Amino acid sequence: VVDQILFRDHHPYNTNDMHKIEEKLATLPDDTVIIVTEKDAVKMTARSRIPLNIRKRLYYVSVKISFTGNTQENFINQLENYVTPILVVAFL
Repeated sequence: VVDQILFRDHHPYNTNDMHKIEEKLATLPDDTVIIVTEKDAVKMTARSRIPLNIRKRLYYVSVKISFTGNTQENFINQLENYVTPILVVAFL
């Protein structure tokens, strides 16, 4: 890692963000690549406002979760206890 720009989770990338990334890239070697999560890569490549020079240098890391033993069941139980169900009623 030669440098970084931090964005919050669920960040809606905008034109100013792209300018920041382009400015940072301009200060780094030509073979510098951008590494993001898979989720952010989808947001950054599916939009026409993302400059081509950013899209061409964009790589992503796929995040996967694996469980050992019965920890998956424990995780799901904890998640279910933490999350409160919400009832949504639609009237048509």
